[in-house]
Amino acid sequence: EVGVCGEMAGDPAAAVLLLGMGVDHLSMSVAGLPRVKAAIRAVPYRRARELVREALALEDGAQVRALVEQALVEAGAERLVRAGRPRPTPAPEGVLDSRPGVAYFHSLRQESS
Repeated sequence: EVGVCGEMAGDPAAAVLLLGMGVDHLSMSVAGLPRVKAAIRAVPYRRARELVREALALEDGAQVRALVEQALVEAGAERLVRAGRPRPTPAPEGVLDSRPGVAYFHSLRQESS
């Protein structure tokens, strides 16, 4: 069994990817639970696995977030996409930024090469 706790587990978009990676347990603050629960219910497990495969082919965390947010919109869960949130600028080549989950996704991509 694999579990993730903290900010990443409480982010609806990240939770969908974690589910697709096979994570069994998510631990988060009570405030994040309804949004994460809604995201997991909206995106079928098979689609979450597809998103992980697609995310591994992307160049940066901003592209990964856009991919998952688009999947949430397509699943009818647009309310889970943070409207009006400024889009992050991609990190320069070879630099991992500090947003939750980005370094992890980058490291997975590097291992799969």
